[in-house]
Amino acid sequence: MVKCPNCQTSKSVRKLLYGFPELPIDENKFELGGCVISKDNPTHTCKNCGYEWSHKKQKNKLGKEVSSRDIEKIAVDVALGISKEKLRVKIDTPELEEIYNVIKKETDEAREKGYAIEFPNLGTDLEPVKKMYD
Repeated sequence: MVKCPNCQTSKSVRKLLYGFPELPIDENKFELGGCVISKDNPTHTCKNCGYEWSHKKQKNKLGKEVSSRDIEKIAVDVALGISKEKLRVKIDTPELEEIYNVIKKETDEAREKGYAIEFPNLGTDLEPVKKMYD
């Protein structure tokens, strides 16, 4: 059974369906994700907290598989301003180093342009979340 990585429940996790699936769907197992099909679409959603994520493995530029969950963790930690040494994912391969550098660069550029980084269910006040890493 799949658990939500955000709230840890398994009862409200649904697999997302994209495109135009045959209706009706079993709403206890599936949720409509939209009509646009993309390799970047999340695969699962949580009806309890609204979190969406993907269990798919993604290949980076070097062709190595990296867990999309690890990429997501790195992105959130970098956006929160967590130092590289305290990330939840250990940057111990050239592939993860490359991913970290791209995410860090893009996050820094977004901040320089004045964009706010916001997370669903957290808003822009991330101080309470940052304290979890201290």
